[in-house]
Amino acid sequence: MYTRLLWVSCLLPLLYALPVAAANNPISISVGAGINYTGYGAAVGYSWEHSSISVSAGLMTSSRIYGEHFGGGISYQRNDLLSQYFDNPEKHAFGLYAGTVGTRFDNFGLGGYRYEPLYGAALTYNYFFNGFHDRGFHVGAFLGYGANSDANATPAGLQLGYRF
Repeated sequence: MYTRLLWVSCLLPLLYALPVAAANNPISISVGAGINYTGYGAAVGYSWEHSSISVSAGLMTSSRIYGEHFGGGISYQRNDLLSQYFDNPEKHAFGLYAGTVGTRFDNFGLGGYRYEPLYGAALTYNYFFNGFHDRGFHVGAFLGYGANSDANATPAGLQLGYRF
């Protein structure tokens, strides 16, 4: 119940801000799945020339028994790093992400279990079908490293998102 209320309270301001994310506006709102969205979530970003910076929040894990874990992060992307190798460099972006990169199922004693966040960083690549600064779908991949007090991990995966 409280989780749904939290999600609704987080998504309503994003829906209100959608008209702000119009064409030629440096502010963008995106939704998707992957490291740039901290799991399944949303990101608000600011773009200029060949760069973009965004802040994201999302659902990392969810379990009926052990609850949900939400995370957050910040990412920076550039679309001119390897422009000499691409026919259309405006569609390719490489970047860095810092924040929650995953979760680890942990035993905290006396038979209790919970998800523990893994904080770290990741390298990202995204392909923007309509261009780096335009609204539309994008796909990508990431490779990262994260740790907490008990463990470390090297998450890797794919991501999919839509920029409004």
